[in-house]
Amino acid sequence: MMTELPRGVCAGNEIQGPVEDEPAGKIHHGLAAPFHARQFVALEQMIRDIWGQGKRPKLVGPDMNNERAENWTKNFVETMQSAGVTLDAFTIHSYDGGKPEHEAGVLAREMPTLEYLDKLITNGKRYAGWLASLAPETELWIGECARSSSPL
Repeated sequence: MMTELPRGVCAGNEIQGPVEDEPAGKIHHGLAAPFHARQFVALEQMIRDIWGQGKRPKLVGPDMNNERAENWTKNFVETMQSAGVTLDAFTIHSYDGGKPEHEAGVLAREMPTLEYLDKLITNGKRYAGWLASLAPETELWIGECARSSSPL
């Protein structure tokens, strides 16, 4: 039995197999923004059912990592808001410059550099700008960051 409150809960962004949903906007792991937003709306209801309206875990997600994400993000946030739900924290993933053909040692040399960290900041600022107009009360978190999203 869990004795402490979890810090946050996320619906996740990884799927197995195809998703049957709106044909447009499937740029985030095959999940259309309205479909994924509805998962978070259902998760928010589960959180309320378990913990009530008082102290509860934060609702966080959706773990975006796509350069073409502005329209997806807007559709996701607006779909949630139309259901009366807002994320406590919008999470992004950032994999700047990753290629499957990395030579040995490249990640170790490049990741702890200011140039790499600047890319994380630039990516975060992009999302922060979108969220400022869409959901200013929502925090922005970097959920994952790495030089590469592919195995070496």
